[in-house]
Amino acid sequence: MNTEMTQNTSFDALLRTNPQLNDPATLQGVADLIGKLAPLLQGKRLHNLIDLLSAVSDVVDMADDAMIQKLMKGYENVVAGAFNISNAMNYASAQAGAEHEPPSLWRYRCTPRTGDGTGHAEPAWPTSASGSGDPAGRLRSAISTLVAAMCSQSRHGQ
Repeated sequence: MNTEMTQNTSFDALLRTNPQLNDPATLQGVADLIGKLAPLLQGKRLHNLIDLLSAVSDVVDMADDAMIQKLMKGYENVVAGAFNISNAMNYASAQAGAEHEPPSLWRYRCTPRTGDGTGHAEPAWPTSASGSGDPAGRLRSAISTLVAAMCSQSRHGQ
């Protein structure tokens, strides 16, 4: 009990002897600060802020050079990846805007044949007559035949 009295009197003595704390503007500022802190103190929400500051302090204490370097490298990789994706999107948008027809996956065009008015397909890949031996050549030939049939049906349906 005696130590509490000594601490209270030393605090009271500090308040009385310090000229900055006796200034009316300082007293008004402290009163305003206490008025704003009162709801935080009463609702024990200020405790959460103190816990957050303690956690941040612990992270700062644990941070060493290797951890900072790893975090910096990760951040740089994320930013570089986002920058590259942004550039790729801008490039693709400019390329698509420069073409007269919208880009498509297969790039087939149905064009009328001379004479009979039916359509045939022009694939984007080169087809060869000797392509019937390899599976890729047979697949290209089958797709070309299928697209030609679809173009022919669309021409006759008009």
